[in-house]
Amino acid sequence: MSTSLHEHNDLVQHLEHWVDEGLISRDEAEAIARFERLGEAQPHRISLVAEAVGYVGAALLFAAGATLVSRFWNDADELARVAALAIATAVLLGLGWAFRASAEPAVGRLAGVLWVAAVGTTAGLAAVIAVDVANTEGRVPGVTAGLAAAVVAIPLYAVRRKALQQIALFLSATLAVASAFGIEESFVPGLAVWVFAAAWAVAGGMGRVPPDRAAYALGSFAMLMAAQSIADTTEAGLWLGIATAGALLAASVVRHQRVLLGFGVVGLFVFLMRTIQEYLGGGPAMAVGLAVTGLAVIIVALMLSRRTAGDRHRDRPPTASARPPAPA
Repeated sequence: MSTSLHEHNDLVQHLEHWVDEGLISRDEAEAIARFERLGEAQPHRISLVAEAVGYVGAALLFAAGATLVSRFWNDADELARVAALAIATAVLLGLGWAFRASAEPAVGRLAGVLWVAAVGTTAGLAAVIAVDVANTEGRVPGVTAGLAAAVVAIPLYAVRRKALQQIALFLSATLAVASAFGIEESFVPGLAVWVFAAAWAVAGGMGRVPPDRAAYALGSFAMLMAAQSIADTTEAGLWLGIATAGALLAASVVRHQRVLLGFGVVGLFVFLMRTIQEYLGGGPAMAVGLAVTGLAVIIVALMLSRRTAGDRHRDRPPTASARPPAPA
């Protein structure tokens, strides 16, 4: 077991590098770090199969409850609807709080799932109050639901800085942003979501919203979907989508993140296909455009592979034969 703080820091750096290169998973890296820090492994006492079966059972119970509630929802008055959603939110929050500190990783993940569901019921509760009780219309219900959900999601994310809690917070804030700028048949909501998603991805890269991979994935996906929404209104959305995909590809090289690379490649393919179809239509012209696009993508892939190989070579420590001889 490592007894030197410097040696432990070196181990952490190596583990991070191995995770980035895809040699080991994040969970495996954390298990190795725990073993070196505590001197003993922390095995999963619940198998992944058992955990998956448990989630399936829980999903069936939720579906049964939702089906039962839906049968009486239309006939229930406003007070009954608010009470049902408030009770559901309180129960989910309480169960998540009770399970959050468990030493069993599977139970901790269950707490995260319960809290995500609590954020969803909070949004539903706020929407019911805004529509059925306050009789509001337009943007107000969406903004109210998003802000209320974000108010609940923020402290939950502060307590448990995991991907599930970040997803809940991001979706809540995105709902509030999209609703606040909601204008029918306009590109404004999509542009607002694109700006917000880009800021979220940048914040993830700066370490402001860990884990960074979740922030990259959420920001990338939302930016591409926002560009797609803008493209349905104006052709500028196509060029925004291509620019977004290109930026993600460039960022993947700089940040050494395969998440950004994956979204960049998919986004480039989707938006180039749609742009070619928009301007060239079908037939031979489209075939030529696809061929040129495919060649360009291959060239980009070669450039990325060379850049990655060069970075690996520079980061690799010198071998024993390459080290200067020790002074006599």
